[in-house]
Amino acid sequence: MRDLGLSPERGFWGYGINSYAFYYCTVTPNSRIFLRLPYGGVYMGEPEREALFTFFERFTPFLERTLPLVSSLTLVESMGRAFRQFNLRAGAVVEETEPSLHRDVSHWEALEARLGASAR
Repeated sequence: MRDLGLSPERGFWGYGINSYAFYYCTVTPNSRIFLRLPYGGVYMGEPEREALFTFFERFTPFLERTLPLVSSLTLVESMGRAFRQFNLRAGAVVEETEPSLHRDVSHWEALEARLGASAR
């Protein structure tokens, strides 16, 4: 992957009581991460706001453990839709679109096990 020289960008989207999404985007030589996660707004309650914190509690350690296994990765989470591609150093490619890791945090462990098995 080509390094675009970009630093992580993050912030909220929406206006006033309808600030409904949190964005996190970063591009490095071996990773492209684009996150648009639901957060707040007039149509969401406390569980949706708390889900953002739960997501990042799992995301950060997952990324730290996964980066040594991959030559490149692309992670996209956009308001319940997902795309993930891991190009493993061992030569395998793991790609998936479901489930959204934001909605189903139990999937983090299964994905990590799948990557570990494919990396051997």
